[in-house]
Amino acid sequence: PEQLGTCFGFGLVTDERLEYLRTGSASPLLIARGGAARVDRDARLLQVWDRIPGKRRKISLYTNGAGYLVSIENQDFFRIAPETATISVESGALDRVLEMHLFATPLALLVTRRGDMTLHAASVEIDGKGALVVARSGDGKSSTAAALHLAGHRVLSDDASACSTRTSPPMLLPGPAVLRLRTAPSGHMEDTYVAYGDGQKTHFGIAAHRRGSGAPVQLRAIVFLRTDTTTHSDRVPIPEVVRDLWSASFYLSEDDARAACFQGVVALATSTPAWNIRRPLEMTTLEWVVGEIESILSRQS
Repeated sequence: PEQLGTCFGFGLVTDERLEYLRTGSASPLLIARGGAARVDRDARLLQVWDRIPGKRRKISLYTNGAGYLVSIENQDFFRIAPETATISVESGALDRVLEMHLFATPLALLVTRRGDMTLHAASVEIDGKGALVVARSGDGKSSTAAALHLAGHRVLSDDASACSTRTSPPMLLPGPAVLRLRTAPSGHMEDTYVAYGDGQKTHFGIAAHRRGSGAPVQLRAIVFLRTDTTTHSDRVPIPEVVRDLWSASFYLSEDDARAACFQGVVALATSTPAWNIRRPLEMTTLEWVVGEIESILSRQS
């Protein structure tokens, strides 16, 4: 099959129906059906991300030396072969929930193996310039991404962003074209459609004419959303940028993986100006936050 579209710098080749891809082509990644859903006897457990009710299912990561196995609640499995750029799906139907799991840990592993980074951050493009929007879980990252979308800007990713520091300036690699929200910032989410809802979050697919291609976007600013009693913004010193980007980074527990990730964090922090945007965590401040991000990017050459 031909490439269906792109996500995080990969051109996905598959017979599966995927909802949130962008146009264009990139380095091919094959998504195929695998065999029996199980953990191999020779697999070694690398990491576990515990279940967070209403936010995340339990995710276990294994390796057998040649590749990885991602287990979702020991029910659905993704087998990742980096050398052949293949992900085998070992589960039932690849529905919208499982599609988002595909775009999470499995693709993050391949992004990392490629030499790029994945961060727990939203990203947006405004007039050809990209910004990372970093915040702790529950601090308004997705709501800010949705407000930026409603303001007419292109959301590159709402929750996890891929970034390459192998170029100067660094580049953002557009991710799945979806907004996942507990509460929408307005009654009508323009240029979206409801793709899925589970009682916790609603998945709004971004309309095709607003997605754009998967081509890299220059990263021109980093924004940290902070909860405060008043609205104001300030520049962030590089040591604090390193600290907070490291906290938001995806990396494996091995020393070489941690070292590579830290080098990427330092490259981002020393090449890209960063701001704190401080505000009360209220829907009424979203318009101001959008204006601040627009102003910050407009000042970057």
